[in-house]
Amino acid sequence: MREKWPERFGWIPPGGLNIEKPFRVGLGLPEAAGYESEYWPESMVLDMAANEEITPEERDAVLNPASPTYHKGPIWEEALNRAAILKQLPTAVSYFLGIRPRLLPKGEMRIRRAEGLAEIYERERAGEKGPEIREARRRWYATHPWYTNRGLLWTPGPERVVQFREREYYDKRSAIYDRYAKELDKVPLGDWRARQTIYRKRQEELDALDEEYKDIARTPSFWGWTPSEIETYYEDQALRPVAEAYYAIQPEQFRDKEGKIDWGAFYRARDEFLNNPKKWLPYLDKSALREMGIKGKIPQLSWLTRARLERYLRRNDDPKEALWRVYKETVINPAQKAMFAEAEGLSGAERAELFDKYYSNYPARPATEFITRVLAMYPEKGWTYDQLAEIYRDITLPGLKEVRRRGMSPRDRAISDLWEFYMALPALDKKRFKKALGDRFQRLFVNKKTRDYDAITDEELIYWLNYAGLDPGLLPEMAEARGAAVKAAEAEFLKEWGAYEPRPLPGTALTEAGLQAGGQFQRVSPELAAEYDQALRERAEMWEAVRSIVPNYSELMDAYSKLKWWQFRERKALREQLEPAWRFMDEWKASHPVMVKWLYPTWQPYTPKPKRKRGRRRRKTKRETLEDMAADWRKFAEGMEDKGLLELIQSYLLLPEAQRAWFLRRYPDLAAWLQDKSPEWLAALAQSLAAHLALTEPRRRRVRRAPKLRWYRRW
Repeated sequence: MREKWPERFGWIPPGGLNIEKPFRVGLGLPEAAGYESEYWPESMVLDMAANEEITPEERDAVLNPASPTYHKGPIWEEALNRAAILKQLPTAVSYFLGIRPRLLPKGEMRIRRAEGLAEIYERERAGEKGPEIREARRRWYATHPWYTNRGLLWTPGPERVVQFREREYYDKRSAIYDRYAKELDKVPLGDWRARQTIYRKRQEELDALDEEYKDIARTPSFWGWTPSEIETYYEDQALRPVAEAYYAIQPEQFRDKEGKIDWGAFYRARDEFLNNPKKWLPYLDKSALREMGIKGKIPQLSWLTRARLERYLRRNDDPKEALWRVYKETVINPAQKAMFAEAEGLSGAERAELFDKYYSNYPARPATEFITRVLAMYPEKGWTYDQLAEIYRDITLPGLKEVRRRGMSPRDRAISDLWEFYMALPALDKKRFKKALGDRFQRLFVNKKTRDYDAITDEELIYWLNYAGLDPGLLPEMAEARGAAVKAAEAEFLKEWGAYEPRPLPGTALTEAGLQAGGQFQRVSPELAAEYDQALRERAEMWEAVRSIVPNYSELMDAYSKLKWWQFRERKALREQLEPAWRFMDEWKASHPVMVKWLYPTWQPYTPKPKRKRGRRRRKTKRETLEDMAADWRKFAEGMEDKGLLELIQSYLLLPEAQRAWFLRRYPDLAAWLQDKSPEWLAALAQSLAAHLALTEPRRRRVRRAPKLRWYRRW
């Protein structure tokens, strides 16, 4: 009927009306069932777990072949009863109503699954991705077990045991991460010592868990994963040993003969490791690369960049850790780098004044100002603006001074406080303070030539703090915390910025110069966040179109940037290949003002360089140059009506400087005329007059004279 008269009966779903639905609902059964009746008992167990009639542990105990209650117990008996009722229900309904029984065809199962997942598909098409989308899809399947149980129930017994064991492994792993995440929430942002301790304990538990479950496969089933998420998984597997080699570079390896750590060499070594992919290649996991389908020589991998490795190093960051990383790399580290560069060579008082200026320019700031930058740096996380706004609502990021203090050991903080107190004293009080604390304070603390903080004993430092009226309470563990702490890395902005870049919001200046100047930033509203998301989507569409126009655009641009200025032919050949993409990008940016406003604020349309005219330009002759110089005097002379005054001006300009005052006393009319004339104008006019005379006066012929006789040289 549905196919024969679609106009009248098109409302009937494929496969017919579900007249069994009220009976199924009344008996506590699913609304529809598939053809595979031999799997109905286990499907009933999954349905009972989805409706929260039984716990997940009870469900696994019935379905796991390794469990002693596998296909046993009251839960399994209840599932058998429901399956029997479900099997007989179509026969009973057809007998009493005279209609053939209806089962759910595979085609309709696909249609219903597509309808149920429509909202999730819409979110994916809008550009949303990450763990939240994957979790939403899994939640839907968990509440609709009839659409997903086949993959599990068709699995043979031994393989099913491995699946349950894998799920148990990942459940325990998630529980460890959740437990330590609660501990990390209690630690203030920037207290890296406490956070490192928690990370170390978490890693020890994870290593023990891996040892317990080393007999199972680590590769997930990838059920519900997108291709890009699967590729990211294998990429992480390939980069894991690379990250271990990076973290193996420790400060202890850079101690000098005196036992002090050279922090500059330590950070340079880590930065050099990040910048040089050739140092990564021996550590790559070759098996993961084969799974990704990468063949050939490893050094030819174009995807292996510093940005990829940095993404892996920050893969486990939670929203608060991501906030702290962004704040450090975009505000604190550039500020410290500029502050120390400017303080180079300054004296104590000037240095303290400079530090106070920077501390006032970089005060504490609300965390909500950095939401857009966190979203830009962590696009793979799938976080939303509202989600981060809720997490960051009550968080205030510390200022530059507080961050520097947190990076110090208790002993270093005590020395810093004492130094700031001493530098704030007037000159006379400084002398009294030094005299009161004795020679060791002068020699070990004040004098820059003999200064040695390590030689100051804890007892001396506590005495000096007490004498200054400062609180020595920050020194309870000073005996265990001797020496400097690990300082914050003074890293530059990311070399390959990608989506992580400062965006100039309306009325603000999110630039490096603006940051160093201590500019204030307005709070980002949801409307601006929506605009920013739109700009990101438009940019992604633009780059997708560019890659369709010039498939190897990135490689060509990289080659073009490496050419030297004298390689004209090579530059011209590459420019001809790149110009179609440049013209398209200009047209796209011109038609998408929102993207330009957020991501390309300094954009200017591309204009090809005009062709240069061949041939050398003729140089002016000496006479032509004099003609140009004499033009000003001739124009001036033509405009002078008083020719007598003109002769006086000419005479005046030809006189040496020493005789001009005498000449003006003889001719007061000329002196009156010169009162409002500037010396620069007169000098230019004199130069023009000299050029005029050189052209008009006849050249004097040089007369050669006989040399003088020097009679005294005859002997």
